[in-house]
Amino acid sequence: LWEWSRRPSLLGRLRGLLFGRAEPSPRDRARVLAFDALEAADPVAAVDLARQALALDPDCSDALYVLALDARSPTERLRLLGQAVAAAERTLGGQ
Repeated sequence: LWEWSRRPSLLGRLRGLLFGRAEPSPRDRARVLAFDALEAADPVAAVDLARQALALDPDCSDALYVLALDARSPTERLRLLGQAVAAAERTLGGQ
């Protein structure tokens, strides 16, 4: 069975239901990291997990959302949220 992240996330706890025994794809691993980032109590750890997720899947909208939460300015936050929406549209196949 593929080794999941150190701390089980909501998605990690459901891995058996979602992925069975097959090794998850990079996109699936990115989603796990992004959900771990959303659950992280430490903002620095959350940003690190989000960046790891984006390295696996540049269209991981949840990871982009985490980065938007940590944005230094409203302009940067809007830019990252726009990227998250565009990534979700690409991943889901439409608006």
